Amino acid sequence: MGIDQFEVKSVRIQIRGAYRNARLTMPAVQKETVPAIVFVHGSGNGDAFAFGREAERFAEHGVAFLSVDKVTDYYNGLRRNYNRLADDAAEAATWLGSQPGIDAAHIGLLGISEGCWVATSCAARHPVIIDFVILESAAVVTPADQMMYCVREETKHLSLPVRTLKVAGMKVVTYLCDYRHFDSAPLLASMWQPIFAVWGGADIVVPVDQALSTLKTHTSSLLTTRIVNGERHYLDPELNWLDEVAHWIHGRRV
Repeated sequence: MGIDQFEVKSVRIQIRGAYRNARLTMPAVQKETVPAIVFVHGSGNGDAFAFGREAERFAEHGVAFLSVDKVTDYYNGLRRNYNRLADDAAEAATWLGSQPGIDAAHIGLLGISEGCWVATSCAARHPVIIDFVILESAAVVTPADQMMYCVREETKHLSLPVRTLKVAGMKVVTYLCDYRHFDSAPLLASMWQPIFAVWGGADIVVPVDQALSTLKTHTSSLLTTRIVNGERHYLDPELNWLDEVAHWIHGRRV
């Protein structure tokens, strides 16, 4: 795919009353309006210009892609408000729907890792704005459960005393986190939007089997799932899982 198949625009959009840097990647040739994705960052600061290849690949498939600098007010290791971040994503989606060439009826979210909790909250809180949800490397379980799973996986090859100490330390950390009990299960049950969930088969950051089981148990809408063999927490955007997601999005408009 060549660079002439997509167009990248640097824009500034208003989130929480202030202008934020954003990147809008559009298909270069449009004969009609196109569906669009708002990217929901994982943990950390969330730069609008990260994950550029994902944006380009979706645009090559005729799907616009908006990424906005993450608002990190009241966001640190111990304090996070996923519902507020969800409202930020909804603001971005509203702006996106007002842009020329965008099909405002088919705007969805792509959440990655921690962003999956935010994406499910956004879809549940803003059912008129959000048309579909893509979950990439979603924990689905609570943040506390995910953090404990991760430390156990990362330390399983260490000696028992060292492992015990690290696990105990993580228990203290999770207890101090105000977002540790965030539960996406009731949100999934309330959502009407279809979900495409994808994980790497070699992911040690989230409990993939448990995430898949929980998602199947609590999701009330149409659910599509894929596990990409050999991939870890970050999925290579050059692989065909992304092509499948793009085709799934276009299938929503038939």
